[in-house]
Amino acid sequence: MEAIRCFLSNTYLGSVDTRKYLDQQYGQVKQILTEIGLARAPPAK
Repeated sequence: MEAIRCFLSNTYLGSVDTRKYLDQQYGQVKQILTEIGLARAPPAK
């Protein structure tokens, strides 16, 4: 099965849980990309 081979989970998430998951993933990826210089840091307030 492709999901097992690629270490993916096959789990259904409703719309609210999907939004939370995507927001979390976005935050993690944005932080990593900012640290390695591939995304801009948020402007200072």
